[in-house]
Amino acid sequence: DRYTVYIPLESAEQLIDNPDAVTGFQVRVAPGHDVETVRREIVAVLPAGRFTVNTWGETRKVLLAAIAMERVVWITVLGAMLVVAGFSITAVLVILVMQKRRDIGVLRSVGGGVGGIGTVFVGYGLTLGTLGASAGLFLGYLTVRFIDPIERIVLKWTGYTPWPREVFYFESIPCEYSLHYMILFFAIAVLISLLAGVYPALRAA
Repeated sequence: DRYTVYIPLESAEQLIDNPDAVTGFQVRVAPGHDVETVRREIVAVLPAGRFTVNTWGETRKVLLAAIAMERVVWITVLGAMLVVAGFSITAVLVILVMQKRRDIGVLRSVGGGVGGIGTVFVGYGLTLGTLGASAGLFLGYLTVRFIDPIERIVLKWTGYTPWPREVFYFESIPCEYSLHYMILFFAIAVLISLLAGVYPALRAA
C-alpha cells in the first residue's frame, strides 16, 4: 500500500538511530494453517511485554465487519426478491385460472376431481419455480466464476467498479462457492414457488 517502505534492516536501524533493535515484524501463514494457533506459538517464544501480536483479522476488524454486514444485507435483499418472485408466480397462475375457466368447468363436468385440478396448478407453479431457480443458480454461478473478466469489461465500458482497489486490497476479486448456500436458496425458491401455487389451485378447484 502507500504507507509501507521495504528497506534492509541495517538501513532501518541507521535511519532511526537504534542499532540491534527490531520494533515489529510480520509473518505470513501458509493457507490451511490456523492463525490463532500460530499467534499463540509466536507469543510463547517472544519476550514477555515487549511485543503485541495481532492477526490480520484483528487489525482489519472494521473492514471485516463491513463485509459481514454487507453479506447480511445481500441475503436480506435476496430473500425479499424470492418473496416478490413468489407473488409474481401467484399472479401469473391466477390469470391462467381465469383464462382456463371454461376448460376447468369442462373437466369438472366430466368427473374431474377437485384434488386433480388443484394438483395441476400446484405442479405448474412448482415447475415454473424450479426452472427459474435452476436458471438463476446456473447464471449466478457463471457470474461468480467469471467475476474478474466481467468486472474488467464493465470497468472498460462504464469506468465504474463496485470494488475500488484503494478500498479493497486485492488484485483479483475473492470469491467463495458455498454449496450449502446454493442448495439452501434453491430449496427456498422451490418452496416459495410451491406455496405460490396453492391459492390459484384452490381457486381453480
